[in-house]
Amino acid sequence: MELERLSAELEDLQARYAFQEDTVQALNQVVAQQQRELDGLGKQCAELKQLLEQLLGEMDQLRPDEAPPHY
Repeated sequence: MELERLSAELEDLQARYAFQEDTVQALNQVVAQQQRELDGLGKQCAELKQLLEQLLGEMDQLRPDEAPPHY
C-alpha cells in the first residue's frame, strides 16, 4: 500500500512538473513577443522624435526674423 501511494504521488508530481514546464514555455514565448513589440515601438518613437525635430527645425527656418510691418 505504501509503495502504491508513493507511486501515485510521484505520478502526480511528474504531471504537475510537465504542466509547469508547458506553462513556463508559453510564458517565455509571450515575454519574447512582447519584447520584440517593445523594441519595435522604441524604434518607431525614435524615428518620430527625429522627424518631429526635423519638422520643427524647418518651421523655424520659415519664420521671419522680424515682425511684419503692421506690428
